[in-house]
Amino acid sequence: MEEQENIAEEKAAEKEEEEKTIAEKRVENFLNELGLKNIYESPIFIEDDKKRPRLWSPDFFLPELGIYIEVCGAQRRAYKYRRQIYEANKIPVIFVKTFYSEKSWKEYILKGIRRIHQERCDLITKKGLFYKLSSD
Repeated sequence: MEEQENIAEEKAAEKEEEEKTIAEKRVENFLNELGLKNIYESPIFIEDDKKRPRLWSPDFFLPELGIYIEVCGAQRRAYKYRRQIYEANKIPVIFVKTFYSEKSWKEYILKGIRRIHQERCDLITKKGLFYKLSSD
């Protein structure tokens, strides 16, 4: 029984690897180089622009940082819509355009991570959460 489960897991991993685009593989390799744990297409629940529940699967989730990454294969309108929906749902997502220079998109990921964490720190400070914790 355990052997069958292992075989099924291996087949699922192979299928997942086949489904990844070249751009997604490049981003995954970079995340691995950084030592960042990443989960491919981890599903999340969102509300669309009509407040309907939807299940989306961003390309990568960084569980240690609580950040999602969408890899843009080309400039399309769908990314603009997705960006708006993620923002409305307050889901931190970095949209990576790997069709730009390699240095450029790698720097963009790093800047995006710093930006999101700075926004989180600013929000905590604005809401006075540091002070509430220290005064208890």
